[in-house]
Amino acid sequence: MTTPQVGVSTIHPTQPYVTNAMFKALPTGLPTDAVTPGGTPTQQDIELAELIRKASAEMDKFCYGSSGGVLYATTDTQTLRARVDRFGRFNINPRFTPVRSLTAFSWGDDVASMTAVTDLSHVEVEPTRLVIPAYPFTGMSSAGPLQFGPRTVLNYDLRVNFSYVNGWACTALASAASAGAVTITVKDATGIFPNVTRLTLRDPTNGTETVIPSAVNGTQLTVPALTYAHSAGVQADDLPDVVPDACAEITIGLMKRKAQEAVRPAVGTGRNRHRAPAAPGEDNFNRGFGLLDSYVQVRTR
Repeated sequence: MTTPQVGVSTIHPTQPYVTNAMFKALPTGLPTDAVTPGGTPTQQDIELAELIRKASAEMDKFCYGSSGGVLYATTDTQTLRARVDRFGRFNINPRFTPVRSLTAFSWGDDVASMTAVTDLSHVEVEPTRLVIPAYPFTGMSSAGPLQFGPRTVLNYDLRVNFSYVNGWACTALASAASAGAVTITVKDATGIFPNVTRLTLRDPTNGTETVIPSAVNGTQLTVPALTYAHSAGVQADDLPDVVPDACAEITIGLMKRKAQEAVRPAVGTGRNRHRAPAAPGEDNFNRGFGLLDSYVQVRTR
């Protein structure tokens, strides 16, 4: 058996928060067929996708710093020290938020010998915290330590290992779906929960719509009858609307930066003698990152 290591969490790859089609449908005022001067349409699309990927990576870095967090939904595993409080509960603050669900939890005196908790039905999932009752497996009660028989006082650090889903669903249709269809297949169903997740199909060609899946079976979702037909690759997410908006703004900034070298400081006279014009795309970067201010994560552990 592999021994879990303290503090380890998976580093996730960058995922774009808008598609090429979504970006092209925006009134950016920029020609998307000139991203690569003299390039073929395929080369233009490849370069645009790369700029969107870079913008998305900058968004993740802005929100999570160097911790490796991402905005899109992922399953992460952590091992850390924790104590049982006087009410017989573990209070865990996961590294990445918002927390969507707890999928596994184990505890012990040592990382090499841990006991898995098989019933997670009493766990409280909050956006920034997990509250896990300890009394079913530590001799504690919901009111604190049991007073009859040998008293169990866990007044020392334990090791806990847990896996949890965090972030917002962001995936794409794996295959085309016709109007009236009641099932859709996505590439990744992480972060999609039945009767909870409001999944937006962002289709600039046929029409955007929002559905709430009633069942999730692997990557197949049962949904209310679709209003529109959608092709494979259409983005499906429950991201806050400001996330795609921010991605578009930052991508525009990167396009402007790519198209024009930064202007050297002016050599005029008077007040303008040492003033340089704003760098290309600066206003777009400011607007884009400004939209994400509410989603910047501050690590407290």
